[in-house]
Amino acid sequence: MLLLGMTACGWGQAANPALDGILAVNEGASPCLAIRVSVLENGKKLQDVSVHPDGRVRPLGPGQPPLHFQKGKTYTLQASCVSGGDTFQNTQFGFQAEGRTLMVVFTKSGFVFRRGGLAY
Repeated sequence: MLLLGMTACGWGQAANPALDGILAVNEGASPCLAIRVSVLENGKKLQDVSVHPDGRVRPLGPGQPPLHFQKGKTYTLQASCVSGGDTFQNTQFGFQAEGRTLMVVFTKSGFVFRRGGLAY
């Protein structure tokens, strides 16, 4: 497994990454060229981000700040695979932020969400 992304704002600082956003992880070739993720807090849309297999995690829309999850708050992620072929995948994931890293993992069949160890 190759750990790629650093934070929701892009690459972050390699020596001191912030892990309170979405992390991109590439486990191998995926039919998804990118994953579009809508982030909701208590049912209210906060932001859309685009997650790429090369580790880029970019906020969508002009002037969007980096995404940071706050401990104790409840979030829902709605994600779709952006594919150049006939792969279609939509996934929804709800969680309460408690300091664990959230990963979007590119897999040979598409993508999955995973929670990591304590990070923030």
